[in-house]
Amino acid sequence: MNVFKYKLAVALTLIVIITLGLITNLVNSHKQLTANPIPVIQGKYLLTAVKLPAFTLLDQFSRPFKNQDLQGRWHLVSYGYLNCPDICPTTLLTLKNFKDQLNAKTAKQRPAIVMPEIVFYSIDPARDRPVKLASYLNYFDQQFIGLTANQIESERLIEQTNFADSLGITATISHDQIILNKIPTKIINISHDAMLFLINPDGDLQVVLKPRVDADNIPYFNVADLLRDYQLSVQYYDSSTP
Repeated sequence: MNVFKYKLAVALTLIVIITLGLITNLVNSHKQLTANPIPVIQGKYLLTAVKLPAFTLLDQFSRPFKNQDLQGRWHLVSYGYLNCPDICPTTLLTLKNFKDQLNAKTAKQRPAIVMPEIVFYSIDPARDRPVKLASYLNYFDQQFIGLTANQIESERLIEQTNFADSLGITATISHDQIILNKIPTKIINISHDAMLFLINPDGDLQVVLKPRVDADNIPYFNVADLLRDYQLSVQYYDSSTP
């Protein structure tokens, strides 16, 4: 056998080995998904969790909140702004009811259900400072975690936006001027989508929960969906994580 034929034979053998390896991996992956199917939820369970880049925020008590503060337990993250007239307070009320009902189920179920921390992230940090966040969240649940950017430290602006960008939060803020009682008045218009983000105990984004939409095209979450989807997601994570 000449050198060319020998090299060709070796190359073909390697191709066959690699192909068989890929096929074996695909078969094994299919078997694993068949035996442990991805949960069907109102949203999406991410098979590969998204690692969050470094971020630094402030909680409602003006304490720094960083990546490591998400580690060790599940966190369910919502977002909005304190002057929001509808979706934001409605979602927080739903999350309060979700937490209360999950607590009630935990008291009856063994093993107990892992309780998540509920987080509200402000997309309007210029107005939603920590003291206001604390007062606002107390109307819903004093244990909710409020987060806002620390605008004073401009060198950390990139770290502050990392959190929202990595989750996929979309929001627009515009400053307009209207005539009110014949007086030019500045107003702030804010629009944003509505999602909930479930962060796993490693501090990575694991699940994106989508709202339902009512007859008036207004997004909303309901407690029954959240109870089902949270438990299915945690069970799947526990069963598929080594």
